[in-house]
Amino acid sequence: MSEFFSERFGATGINKHYLLGHDAAAALLIDGRLVAAVEEERLNREKKTTDFPVNAIDWCLAEAGITYDDVDLFAFPWNWSAQVLDETLDAIRASSAPQDTKTGLMADMTDLYDQVVSPEAILADFEARTGHRPDPAKVRFVPHHLAHAMTGYYLAGMKDAAFLVSDGRAERFSTLTGEIRDGRITVFDDTVIGAQFSMGTLFSSITRFLGFVPNNDEYKVMGLAGYAAPPTPNPFIDKLLTLHDDGRYTFTKPLQTDNLHSHDALFEEYFGPFEDTLAYTSRVAAAAQEMLNVATAHQVSHLEKRTDLDRLLFEGGVALNCLNNTPLFEGSRFEDMQVSFGASDTGITIGAAAHAWLNHPDTAPADIRAASGPITPYLGPSYDEAAMEKALQPFTDLVVVSRLDDDEVIDQVAKLLTQKVVIGWFEGRIEHGPRALGHRSILANPGFSDIKDIINTRVKHREPFRPFAPLVLEEQAPQIFDMGRKSSSPYMTFVFPVRDEYKDRIPGAVHVDGTSRIQTLTDEGTPRLTALLRKFTELTGTPCLINTSFNVAGEPIVCTPTDALNCFMGTEIDYLILGNHLVAKKQKKEHPVPTIQRKHTMYHSTVLDADPDTVWATVRDAMQILDIVSPGDLDIHRDVSWVEGGSVDTVPARYDFKLTLNGRLVQQEIAARDEINKTQSYRAVAPTSGVAKYEATIRVFPITNDPARSFFDWSRTLDIAEDADLNVVEAIIDVMEKQTDAVRDHFAKTAK
Repeated sequence: MSEFFSERFGATGINKHYLLGHDAAAALLIDGRLVAAVEEERLNREKKTTDFPVNAIDWCLAEAGITYDDVDLFAFPWNWSAQVLDETLDAIRASSAPQDTKTGLMADMTDLYDQVVSPEAILADFEARTGHRPDPAKVRFVPHHLAHAMTGYYLAGMKDAAFLVSDGRAERFSTLTGEIRDGRITVFDDTVIGAQFSMGTLFSSITRFLGFVPNNDEYKVMGLAGYAAPPTPNPFIDKLLTLHDDGRYTFTKPLQTDNLHSHDALFEEYFGPFEDTLAYTSRVAAAAQEMLNVATAHQVSHLEKRTDLDRLLFEGGVALNCLNNTPLFEGSRFEDMQVSFGASDTGITIGAAAHAWLNHPDTAPADIRAASGPITPYLGPSYDEAAMEKALQPFTDLVVVSRLDDDEVIDQVAKLLTQKVVIGWFEGRIEHGPRALGHRSILANPGFSDIKDIINTRVKHREPFRPFAPLVLEEQAPQIFDMGRKSSSPYMTFVFPVRDEYKDRIPGAVHVDGTSRIQTLTDEGTPRLTALLRKFTELTGTPCLINTSFNVAGEPIVCTPTDALNCFMGTEIDYLILGNHLVAKKQKKEHPVPTIQRKHTMYHSTVLDADPDTVWATVRDAMQILDIVSPGDLDIHRDVSWVEGGSVDTVPARYDFKLTLNGRLVQQEIAARDEINKTQSYRAVAPTSGVAKYEATIRVFPITNDPARSFFDWSRTLDIAEDADLNVVEAIIDVMEKQTDAVRDHFAKTAK
């Protein structure tokens, strides 16, 4: 699907996930019980993958010990019927666009249907990827928004509820409301809003405008919103958003779903030319957040008049905007509001399967009662002791491992966390959904005021403005956070103000606006992590732990023990809990790359004594950074062939770069640069010196509240050739280990 959007809509790079085709996943129900679910990205290691979830499907079947032939129903969370195509084409014909534009868009939509999303195309793709062609009588195509609604209903225990679903777009629409009673969905048809007025897509457009990845980085916009108050008046609300008496909303300028930049000029009209500054981006983010809050509150206000039910389910990508969820619930008459751990497109496979099962004629009320009850998010792969021991073997020369019993894990980790350390925590089945919920997490002590910056710069390699979520015992949460009518928040889907008396006690978990996105723990839900938090609180008096996902920026959450070890070794995480193994790094290693392990990842970061613009003006240029990190007495000849024009003094966005030493080719690279995000990535195009493959990225970030300094990140991945001389590889890596320090020293001298 991504290839189609790349060719027809130019949706590549930062816009790769702008339209459809993200969050591939699979789920399996047996007799109505959810026995397995996992996102494809966890297995193929491509974040937000657009690929067919063949690995996820295979794992679910293997986990249950069944084959394709044993499956009674195959459910797909989209229903691109011929009727949907006809309605889409009719809408294009009726639009005010120029005829040439309409003709081209209609052709693209017809091809999209025929080649990608029609039932025939989906089943053909399924067969091509799995080797199995489902019997059409066993196939159910569930409309996308109904799959979302059913996800929330099923995961909340299948109790009657009203629902609001809002995301980028489904087959034709972007948001709707309705009810679910006894497993049957009723959509309030007059509340349906078309894709051209999608709040989710508009928020994604703003995300892209601010330099982030749409359908992926909206949480960054939420983080930025805390750094500014929304402007008064807010042009998004006063000029763009129109609220209607029937609970719907529209935009004065409809979105062009075939034009990823259709509203960029409007954003600059409202806020002035784009500026890559915290002041500008946070002001836009705060305005966008207020607009989203107003629009969804308007929908819920109308919904509560249409239904006599007292429970609200909020699902779809917009429901992950946790800044909106708390005021949305508090401003409603509903007695409870739930946002599931599968609210985004990761969870719709669960909803599609539940919809197919609930609507099957053989499903009896007794079956539904037997399967009802809240569902754990820990649904993915787990790994036994033998798998962990096997994963540790290639790291024998690099780590020190202690085998602990259960009580010792709790006691020793709690004691370690009294210090300013960062711990990778790996246990049980991996959680489903976009949040790390304590089985693949990074933990730290929020009592240190600088712990957030330490994790962001040394471990996560991400923007310094990004906040972290605290773990808190459910029974203690209302004492620490102003939770209003909520008593729990187990999936990090609500944000609450931190009570004044606790802000100084957990500074590392308090966002700049005085709030926290919390995860409440219970002994039933996460017994081991809950025991750790109890012990930590007993030792320190601090009632929370920082919890963030076990990964680095741009990578999926770790899944396997090897994933965890690679992330641990490639970052400045201090300790790793791998089941019952406490893993620490040896101070000195004989070889950085063991014979068995062929991928070596390095993340180097430092703070520079120069503002981001000054730093970027230097490190954006391969020639200048080479001068900084290479010894001056080497006879280096630099041969640069420009891909898009330019010269040594005018470096283009893309270029080829060759480095020869004493007449011998040392390096040949292709580089690409993003001026907005101050990011440069490059890769080797030919193997050399035992390195079969080499990729690297340089990033420059601003530092919150310190505009005169910058955060510099240099990440590199080397694939080591099978016949490599490890002494040569070690020498190469030793040189690379020192290069970030050379950049730091350069700017320190310049500052003087």
